[in-house]
This record gives sequence, structure tokens and C-alpha cells, in this order.
Amino acid sequence: VVVVVRIIYINMPKKWRVNTKAEEARMRRETQKMQSREKESSEKEERYWRGVSEAEKTKADKRREEKAMERRAAVQKREEARELLEKEQKELQNELGGRNVVPKVCD
Repeated sequence: VVVVVRIIYINMPKKWRVNTKAEEARMRRETQKMQSREKESSEKEERYWRGVSEAEKTKADKRREEKAMERRAAVQKREEARELLEKEQKELQNELGGRNVVPKVCD
């Protein structure tokens, strides 16, 4: 007696099946995202410790720096003028024999 056994392939429910290609792609995308985040954070930290370069500065930052440089130059110029004035006053005082010289202020 020969028993014929039919093998019936029972379809597994959809929720149990796994699309391997989709899973691989998903994993690849997630690793790329993680790598890009790590790279970005390391670049950010490196920029912080290295300092901001000239190319990365905005126009507003450049203008602020230029104005600050102008202010520093003006302060330095005033200091030089004041020192020159003091020097001239000392020379005048020496010429006049130590008398007090009061500069005349004109309105």
C-alpha cells in the first residue's frame, strides 16, 4: 500500500515574513545616519577648540571686528596724542624754569 502524502505549503502570515533586502537597507541607512551624526559632532567640537576661521565668519561678525579694530586704532591714536601733549608740556615747563603752565582753552 502506497500512501501518497501531499506536502501543502502553508503560507505564513505576513507579519512573520521578513524582507531581508529591506532590513539590510534599513540597517545601512541607520548606520549612515549614526556616522554622519558622529562626524558632525566631532567637527563641531573640533571647530570649537580650533576656533572659528576667517572663511566661516559671517558678514556681521566681520563688520563687528572691523569696527572694534577702528575703535582700538582711535584709542591708540588718542593715547599717542596725549603722550605727545604731556611731552610738550614738560618741555615748555623746563624752558620756563619750572613755572606752572596752564593751557589756554578757547571757546
